[in-house]
Amino acid sequence: MGCLSELKFTCLIPTYKHMRSRYLLWMHLAVFLFYFAGATHAQKSLQHDSNLEIWRSAKEKFENKNYGAAQREFAEFLKRKDTRFSDRKSQAEFYMAYCSIELFRPTAEEEMKAFIRSYPESNQIQSAYFQLGRQQYRNKKYKAALLWLQKVDPYRLNPDEITEYRFKLAYSYFNQKDLENARKNFYEIIEVNGDYHAAANYYYSHIAYVNKNYQTALSGFEKLEANETFAPIVPYYICQIYYLQENYQYLLQYAPKYLEIASVKRQDEIAKMIGLSHYQLKQYDEAIPFLEKGKKNLVREDRFAYAYSLYKMQRY
Repeated sequence: MGCLSELKFTCLIPTYKHMRSRYLLWMHLAVFLFYFAGATHAQKSLQHDSNLEIWRSAKEKFENKNYGAAQREFAEFLKRKDTRFSDRKSQAEFYMAYCSIELFRPTAEEEMKAFIRSYPESNQIQSAYFQLGRQQYRNKKYKAALLWLQKVDPYRLNPDEITEYRFKLAYSYFNQKDLENARKNFYEIIEVNGDYHAAANYYYSHIAYVNKNYQTALSGFEKLEANETFAPIVPYYICQIYYLQENYQYLLQYAPKYLEIASVKRQDEIAKMIGLSHYQLKQYDEAIPFLEKGKKNLVREDRFAYAYSLYKMQRY
């Protein structure tokens, strides 16, 4: 009986050792799986952080107008496997096409058109139309620019794009002789300070002048007298308006000083208007030297005024 018990106990020993080995094996396996899972998670997290870092860096360069570097980083972002189905994929493609336009890449137009075809529901589609319009405008293809700019809903553009959009749309209309649509769009921005303020006022005033809305034109041109770009041409228009309004005294007070400023354009015509204003006021002696200065611009009625002034002063 004792031997039998001893035999049973002895038989249990390898079973116990076997269970202990299995237990240790499972323990090692559990530890391995724990660290493997942690390493995989860490790798994914690191990859995610790396993607986010590239995205932020690319956006920062884009916003700082460093378009070449931004485009390279957006391209790197798109190469990563886990960005293929990211919401940022379409944005990256838009920014890359935008950069190509700014960098004058030959493929820029087709890149932006490809973005429009691929993502017609994108919230950047309006900006895409605008960028294509800007590109055509920059190339002085104003008719083609209108085709894209007319597609744009300005209320869906970024605030810093709206003034530029209005100006380029207006000028494209102006170039195509559609003065009414040009006038409406220039009007939207004549009170907006910034890069387009002076030019918008000039063209708006010029259209008013062409339409014989002389007081509106005069008010606009007067705002530009100190503007470096438009100061040389504005005096001519103001003189014309005074003359057409028969404000001869105003013209004579305003105009003579501009004949002494070399940068002022169309001085011969300004001189002619001074002479004709003197003539209208029967100041024949004063009229003669100014009409002589503007002699090459005299039309038939002006030549009569010059001849009559000479006659009245007995200068035959």
